[in-house]
Amino acid sequence: MIAIILDSNIFYGDPLWRGPVFKKILELSNLEVLRILISDVVLKEVIRNSKKEFDLHFKSIKEGVSGIAKLTEGFDHSFIDKLPNDCERKIIERFSSLEKEGLIDIVKPKDEILSELIDRAVDKIKPFSEKKEEFRDGVIWLSCIQFALSEKFERIYFISKNISDFCEKRGSKTLHRDLKRDCPNAELKTNIRDFLDTEEDFLQAKIEDASLLAMRSWLEEEVYDEDEITKLLQDHSNSTLSGEISSIVDGWEPSDFNPDLHTGYVQSYESGSIRVVDGSLSFDVSPEFVTISGSACLDFEVEIYEYNPSYDESSEKYLYAGEKEVQIEVDFEFTISPSEPVPDWIDINNVQSKNG
Repeated sequence: MIAIILDSNIFYGDPLWRGPVFKKILELSNLEVLRILISDVVLKEVIRNSKKEFDLHFKSIKEGVSGIAKLTEGFDHSFIDKLPNDCERKIIERFSSLEKEGLIDIVKPKDEILSELIDRAVDKIKPFSEKKEEFRDGVIWLSCIQFALSEKFERIYFISKNISDFCEKRGSKTLHRDLKRDCPNAELKTNIRDFLDTEEDFLQAKIEDASLLAMRSWLEEEVYDEDEITKLLQDHSNSTLSGEISSIVDGWEPSDFNPDLHTGYVQSYESGSIRVVDGSLSFDVSPEFVTISGSACLDFEVEIYEYNPSYDESSEKYLYAGEKEVQIEVDFEFTISPSEPVPDWIDINNVQSKNG
């Protein structure tokens, strides 16, 4: 599994994660092919900055409305009091919900990282430098990387636009060697889209694996044994399936049932319920659906009519030549899924008489 660590600058402009890239990574997290790590320092920073931005816009609206009111008469500006002023609460609720659903991990720094932060600040080990004290960056990096290492992820991506503090040199997008020592399998990306593009093949394979596993789990929870499949076939038999089989049998020749008969026709009538042949069921599981195939048998009464060689206007063209009880066996195949647990179509082929 891959882990991504998100810096606050990645979602300043969309703190409620309503954009398509956020929906995509949440979908991947829900499929358990990706873990999303966010330092609680990052979350607090996003909340604080979003609140500051909201207050700035709100102030601009009030000043604009006040200016309009001075230039007009009877202008009603009471609507300002009805404007929402709950962005902080909405962000907290959103991320609390995502954490509760298991879609993100909000990582809190452990007490023991304080001494390492102090040592790094003194020794100017990244993300600290000679120019400034990047205590906030150090907390985010160490807390999330330590958490990620404890979970043994295949790869770890730190996603941040702050390349000056986390990269090897100015203008570079390569993670600094100090940070690589902390986590050799970590990489830096400056936006989520670059990460998704880089890992597209890997993530797609993991999605298919996860979907396949989910489909298998669903199939194990459902009961699709011979009795249940027989019931499904019988339900279809009452509507269209037996008619399809009967039409095929009606197309056979009298000689298929009696070698002494040649030209003529047969008329079949269902005389028993369709049932699955023991041990014939097969299940093919894919990420999108399950294909169930097998064999079924159905009893028919077949009336046989032979061509009348002395046929004229005063006689019957075909003469009744007898009837026979036959067991018809067919191969069937249909698909099911969680969204369509009952098939709306059943394919049949290889229709043959077992005792004709």
